[in-house]
Amino acid sequence: MTHDCRWLVLLLIVALVGCAQSKPLTNQVDEIAQELSVVADRVSYVAVTEPTTVEGEPSALGRSIAELLVIALLENGVTVVERRQMDEALDELNFNLSDLVDPDNQRRFGKLLGADALIIGSIVERRSSADVYLRVIQTETGVILAGTRQTVKKPPPRWQRIALGGLIAGAVGGAIWYVVPRPTPVVFPTSRPPKPPDD
Repeated sequence: MTHDCRWLVLLLIVALVGCAQSKPLTNQVDEIAQELSVVADRVSYVAVTEPTTVEGEPSALGRSIAELLVIALLENGVTVVERRQMDEALDELNFNLSDLVDPDNQRRFGKLLGADALIIGSIVERRSSADVYLRVIQTETGVILAGTRQTVKKPPPRWQRIALGGLIAGAVGGAIWYVVPRPTPVVFPTSRPPKPPDD
């Protein structure tokens, strides 16, 4: 193996190890759901809102976490309100997600949905991770039944995944180029006589 090929293979191994070490967001949300599902025996119907930024703004990561959390809670035996119903209730009450911090609004929202608990929270996003703070609040009383704080690894941006894919493909292609022997070209003699010089 040539020296050039060794560094390409090493680069490929480092890239693959880096990908394998990060825990997928799905697994991290499953852990959150397990912590929050301790209230399953105390509530019958839960509404899961998407965590917002500290400023009360929605975020793509918050939407992803909410969608994954719904599935994970269902797998843990918690009955969850359909997201479409929640969006309709927010529209009907003319609420934003940040309005659900107010206990009176929580009560009105829960009553309209028929939910006796509400999962609300916030996200503090960093460069490659985010701190997620979630609480299960009983809508009628405003009592916090459970809560969790988790640091989740953010999925890399699309351009970064594409670049990593290109890097891996280039490393594999380069390694193959150096490792696989190339056939020596065969030169066949021509059967035509050489051309006479022009006078």
